Amino acid sequence: MYQDISPHTYNNSFVYHRPYRDEDLAICCSQNGILMQGSEDEPQLPRVNELLRQTGEESVFTYLFSVDGTGFYMPGGIIPESKDYTYRKLRLLQQLEPAWLAFGAATGAHLAGWYDTHKYCSCCGAVMEHSRTERALVCPVCGYIEYPRISPCVIVAVTSGDKILLTRYAHRGYRKHHALVAGFVEIGESFEDTVRREVMEEVGLKVRNIRYYRSQPWAFSGAVMAGFYAEPDGDPHVSLNHDGSDELAEAEWFTRGELEQEDSTFSLTWTMIEAFRNGREYDHEE
Repeated sequence: MYQDISPHTYNNSFVYHRPYRDEDLAICCSQNGILMQGSEDEPQLPRVNELLRQTGEESVFTYLFSVDGTGFYMPGGIIPESKDYTYRKLRLLQQLEPAWLAFGAATGAHLAGWYDTHKYCSCCGAVMEHSRTERALVCPVCGYIEYPRISPCVIVAVTSGDKILLTRYAHRGYRKHHALVAGFVEIGESFEDTVRREVMEEVGLKVRNIRYYRSQPWAFSGAVMAGFYAEPDGDPHVSLNHDGSDELAEAEWFTRGELEQEDSTFSLTWTMIEAFRNGREYDHEE
């Protein structure tokens, strides 16, 4: 999965200020995506010092974290596009090479997005300030402290003997491949409760033998995903939700031999599908 960057080391220790170095990278996000250079086939992140030369020394970048000492920074405002730099969709981050860059860029975009959407205090409306002691935003008026938000989510592979249940979303043109049942944890729920509710809501099945597999930070939706396998508790007949939301277009059972082999296990979803295809769904050390 994209967070598996060993032997590279991700260091998210908080540092209020760190001098820029030539190899340090910039995470510049806007409603139009993330600032990149190069072609769509070979995208690259801009370097902080390159942008400083372009925009002027008055630009201030906030240190986010590092990978093997290479720092990732966020600008204090929107960096304008130029002939060399354009804003592109976040999904393009998956094509960054080497692989640790994809993880770093996605994680940086998650954090930068949080900073951008929490500029004002949710209690009194004052402008928030960056904490000097921890990764947080602090209200200078009422003292309220805001920490980065991470939404818990479940991914569920429902299996029955030699078959696995795959779904396909409705109204999402970019969803070309099959997926697994998934959903965000609601208030007051455990992960297991969410598994039962989401499977029932999406495909009309009761499940049992719920077992944890692996987890994955998923920066593209600001989530952390917990993967589970489960089995039907009774009749395995699928019944799609028709309450008006029509979230799924289809849900079908596939045998191991019918599953397509995915070129990449970038996501937890395809890691779990590939594990089942190879009969390794009980192996937690993929």
